Amino acid sequence: MPASPHTRKALAVAGSVLAGALLPLGFFLLTARQPPSDGWGISFLICLSFSVAIAIPAWIVMPRVGRLHARLPMPWNWLLTIATMVLIAAGGSAVALAPWFLSGYYDAGFYWPSYVRSLRMAVFISLTIGLGAFTVELLRHKLNAAREEAERRRREAEEHRRLAAEAQLASLESRVHPHFLFNTLNTLAALIREDPAAAERLVERLAALLRFSLDASDVSLAPLRLELRLVEDYLEIERMRFGDRLRYEIDVPEELRDCPVPPMAVQTLVENAVKYAVAPRRDGGTIRVTGAVRDGTVELAVSDDGPGFEESALVKGHGLDLLQSRLAIQFGNRAALELRREGGSTVVVVLLPAVVAESR
Repeated sequence: MPASPHTRKALAVAGSVLAGALLPLGFFLLTARQPPSDGWGISFLICLSFSVAIAIPAWIVMPRVGRLHARLPMPWNWLLTIATMVLIAAGGSAVALAPWFLSGYYDAGFYWPSYVRSLRMAVFISLTIGLGAFTVELLRHKLNAAREEAERRRREAEEHRRLAAEAQLASLESRVHPHFLFNTLNTLAALIREDPAAAERLVERLAALLRFSLDASDVSLAPLRLELRLVEDYLEIERMRFGDRLRYEIDVPEELRDCPVPPMAVQTLVENAVKYAVAPRRDGGTIRVTGAVRDGTVELAVSDDGPGFEESALVKGHGLDLLQSRLAIQFGNRAALELRREGGSTVVVVLLPAVVAESR
């Protein structure tokens, strides 16, 4: 478990205090030929009092100086930092020596000579440790600022991609709806001349289709039962045109009909089947709509007994290509459009993620 910021700061202060006490002793050990006159124990306590009197004020004052450091230009920011460290070392040295002279351990007459002599070592050690720690904190602050900026830009980029995807999805849907409407109006125009009563029934179905189309423009998902009602209305409209040449069957389990699906997704597949498997053939064709859940994936399939086609035959910007784009924008790689050949039938399958199937 990583340490909290307060724990890390306490450890840093303790490390600075200990280092400030041991450095002068180490320097004395390397340069002197004999132990200090007061012995190693008293010398360590004196150095420790200096370290405490300097390190603690430094850890309180220097973060505030660091904020000024970030706003001042070079070289004034570093001059301010060094001057602050020198002042802290001078004040801390005076405080550290005071108890030793006030207690009578040392003669009070030697206070100032002792202060001047110890100040040089205190300033050297304070600048060595203090500027090192200050530089590390400054670099850490810049690193954290860079990470926050990168995270902000990442969130902005994600938001831009989301807005672009929504705009593209709206554009795609606006192109799907007129395409469907024009095909339906062509069917209506043919029926008005041949069978006015059938044309009247078709107008009623067309009104229902248009109502669904307008409602669908405001949502990204709609219950499958509404989509199947749209499909049935569309097939009945086309059946008025093709008669017995168009045969269809809808076989979707009742428990699957509340599954949310992209509006007009299944209708696009059915429209494509009518266009390529029924309309060009004298004997027409049979269209079958089925639904199932396999391995946590919803499969909505539209099959026909037409001549079939390859994925490379998809026309850019129309029908199935638009549906592929809509699925990619809404679900990424969690959804797909597959073309299969099963026996003598061409099958186009919409695969939706299970999370979509389970949502209400």
